[in-house]
Amino acid sequence: MTRNVALIYVRVSRLDREDRRKQLESGADARLRALSPTTQIEQTRAMPALRGLRVEVFEDLHRSGKNTQRPGLDRLRARLHDPDVAIVAAWSISRLGRSVRDLYDMLEEMEKAGVAFVSAKESIDTSTAYGRAFLGVLAVLAQFERELTSERIAANWEQMARDGGLVGPLPCGYRRDEDGAVVIDPEPAATVRRLFAEYATGRHSYRTLTLWANAEGLRPPQRDRGRVGRRATQLGEFTVDHVRDLLSNMRYAGRFIHKRRGNPDGEVVEGTFPPIVDMETWLRCAALRRDNRRQKFVVAERRETPYALTGLLSCGTCGDNVRGQTKTSGHGGDRRWRRYLCRRRAAAETCHEPLASAEALEGEVKAWLEAIRLEPGWAEAYADARRGLASARPSAPARRRDRVKALETRLDRLRVSWEAGARIDEGVYRREVAALRDEIEAARSAPEPALVQQARALSSLADGWDDMSAEQRKRLLKTMFRELRMKDGALEVAIPQPDWIPYLAQATGYHVRGWWGSNPRRPP
Repeated sequence: MTRNVALIYVRVSRLDREDRRKQLESGADARLRALSPTTQIEQTRAMPALRGLRVEVFEDLHRSGKNTQRPGLDRLRARLHDPDVAIVAAWSISRLGRSVRDLYDMLEEMEKAGVAFVSAKESIDTSTAYGRAFLGVLAVLAQFERELTSERIAANWEQMARDGGLVGPLPCGYRRDEDGAVVIDPEPAATVRRLFAEYATGRHSYRTLTLWANAEGLRPPQRDRGRVGRRATQLGEFTVDHVRDLLSNMRYAGRFIHKRRGNPDGEVVEGTFPPIVDMETWLRCAALRRDNRRQKFVVAERRETPYALTGLLSCGTCGDNVRGQTKTSGHGGDRRWRRYLCRRRAAAETCHEPLASAEALEGEVKAWLEAIRLEPGWAEAYADARRGLASARPSAPARRRDRVKALETRLDRLRVSWEAGARIDEGVYRREVAALRDEIEAARSAPEPALVQQARALSSLADGWDDMSAEQRKRLLKTMFRELRMKDGALEVAIPQPDWIPYLAQATGYHVRGWWGSNPRRPP
């Protein structure tokens, strides 16, 4: 097939605003063609290399040449592989691109397709050796020009920021008017003010403020992209990250630190744009944010749970964990009920497992333990098994050293938190320090474990149940069981720890696949 087609490529980086307005008012081409594309086409058509060829024009209007992701150029590159294409022409080599790599990739693609490239401004014709050599020089100069332009733009932005102007995308609540000046966008700015005012009361964390904003029906303000009429998709609800970013943005108070991410302690610049919140509110919110961050390092006072089965007990209906709940009634709350309930029922009412009395469930567990009477021979066998397992683990002195090291680390962290100004009562701090020191001393002086004596003590597990605290009962149960399961307000089944399965089977006469107790309400 005869090659009789010339492809002309036209690109302009930015169209003049006044030209675009005139084109729209006159009802002209919707692509807002300015004089520059017309001039490029006319001068390129007049080149001798295009005489007698059928011309096809590909355009990218209002497109930068810094990369090759342009729809018009993509269509041209797909077309040049057809067997009837002879030449690709442009008014200037810079119209194709300003990167050496991009230019050579495109020219190499044309060469493989057997298509020449010609330029009107530089008189380039890649069908000749001179044209190909000159093309390489011009490509280097094109990239050099682009890098100089980038440096000039960066320097201008730096100076604009030092003078107090906003550079880059605007924060939510601001927009640019037709003249490019930064002004307050009334509707989203009102939402920003409400968030700052509510947080300044001191009643909220980021999470609770997010829940409050969504409950109030506030819509997240959207950041202006810097061009009139162009915005991203509106978000439906606030997120914790969105609220945190809003409250930590100093620009809302009319001040900022240029390039704060890389220089958080840089110079604070007084902005030339109007503030959305007053400085008093901003300083109040900043102090609250600092205090909330410090609270993360505060060591909470230890609390002992009154529920011995939490952490082991699960729901037989939905499989979720079971939590403890205390209810009070009467004058002054003199009547108290302890009960266990499914966490899924408590949180979302999606499970219908009934509540269970804590006294009743813990009484059933005690009945289980009373049914287990280990003979002396079993106690020694249990001690031997535990000693065999311990041989594969770190020695007792090594475990003691690790325990002491962990406690000393906790003590150091507590001291650092206190010295950093954490909000904690001094009495609570001193009690915590004293408790940690007592634990360290006890860990250092702990004797070697007497496995045989421990095993013999297990021969009557329920004898000391009534004298144990809830935490002691929980530790005992975790030693024996992996899981307890509640169904219809009563205990349904227990899953022993693997090393306890043979002893429970011999002591109770019941053992099926590691599950013990088909109906624990009647001890086997």
